[in-house]
Amino acid sequence: MQYQQLLIAYLSATAAALPSGLKDRQSSGISGLGGLSGGTGTGTDSIPSSIPTGLLGGLGSGSGSLGSGTGTGTDSIPSSIPTGLLGGLGSGSLGSSSSSSSSGLGSLTSSFVSGGSSTENGLSDACQKVTLIFARGTSELGNMGSIVGPGLSTDLKSALNNNVAVQGVDYAADAAGIAEEIGSAGPGTKAMIKDVQTALSKCPDTQIVLSGYSQGAMLVHNTMSSLTSTQAASVKVALTFGDPFVGESIKNLPSGSFKSFCATDDSVCLTGASSSPSSGGTTSASTSGHLGYGADTETAATFVKGKVSV
Repeated sequence: MQYQQLLIAYLSATAAALPSGLKDRQSSGISGLGGLSGGTGTGTDSIPSSIPTGLLGGLGSGSGSLGSGTGTGTDSIPSSIPTGLLGGLGSGSLGSSSSSSSSGLGSLTSSFVSGGSSTENGLSDACQKVTLIFARGTSELGNMGSIVGPGLSTDLKSALNNNVAVQGVDYAADAAGIAEEIGSAGPGTKAMIKDVQTALSKCPDTQIVLSGYSQGAMLVHNTMSSLTSTQAASVKVALTFGDPFVGESIKNLPSGSFKSFCATDDSVCLTGASSSPSSGGTTSASTSGHLGYGADTETAATFVKGKVSV
């Protein structure tokens, strides 16, 4: 099923972005993902704890378990990395092997996190000429996350001389949401639609920019398919990063107003740079696969500047 493939792609892309020493420690555990597609994987490390047990019920018999071990650490793990993926390296106790983190883990965090706030509630503030509504990726904290959202907010405010309100979408952003957002308007999509409606009700003349990273990118596609023609006309730009639906056009929006960034080594956006330009496909500057899209926020902000009036 497609959502199983997306889950596997997400985990594989995240693991691929880790430094080699950490990837080596996790290699035996990844084999347990065979169970996701109906096999009998025998991985010994735990599947990331952000995937609810019920979601994987009946899908396989990999021996990796959720929360089967303990680990301690002094530095934090990037919030977009599922909690159990680095079992024993973070402050949590999810993962079947035990080890303690080194101070070097702090640099791992900083290499993926963009500057700015992980929470933005600009719809509560005064109207601006432009309103950015952003949906974070799976397991990220706040309503903006840390990989793309804060940096995009900072760069867009700079490019537009602060004539922009920024609102993060408040939704669970958990692994179960991936399945819920495929082929229908799940809870995350409904939350983004509500933010658009709130923005236009309060500020009818604002120009809306919709954006999302990873699972959040799925919300952008679904939202544009669900808005009324009047609401869609107020959306001037759509931006996606690490988009599972890359290569698909955004409905109700001119193709020249959509840009989708995909890293060449990111298996979440499978078609990547080969995507048709008419569908917004753009090669990312990321050098860290699915976790490196903070490198594209300045380019994205410049693109928006050319599409809106301030």
